[in-house]
Amino acid sequence: MRLYPPVPRPRSFTPQGLLLAVDVPAGAIRVSGELDRTSVHHLADALSALRSSPCAIWTLDLHGLSFCDVEGLRLLNRAVDLARSSGRGLHLIRISPAIADLLALLEEEPEDHAFLDPVRFQEPTTVS
Repeated sequence: MRLYPPVPRPRSFTPQGLLLAVDVPAGAIRVSGELDRTSVHHLADALSALRSSPCAIWTLDLHGLSFCDVEGLRLLNRAVDLARSSGRGLHLIRISPAIADLLALLEEEPEDHAFLDPVRFQEPTTVS
């Protein structure tokens, strides 16, 4: 039973879905499209596949990520723990400023997480 009618989508709305390019030997995943609760399990499976990679550092290229909901953010946050539990490191590269800001909200101490660009978290300098 619905209490509220569904919100109509604009006619031009086209869901992008999630596209993943997984390179297990290189330990890399290129993410494009929308990472949300309906697609997050695909990235989780791809991350699990990287366990068989010989690379010491996994790479997630987020350049094509156009949308990420809270489930997607949780998985990106948990990806660090998955890599560490496999004895690997993790680098998130080409993160859009919007996604980086959302990831920073999840972190209590962003300086402790090498997978984020440390330049984004430096204290502003004052100009005299």
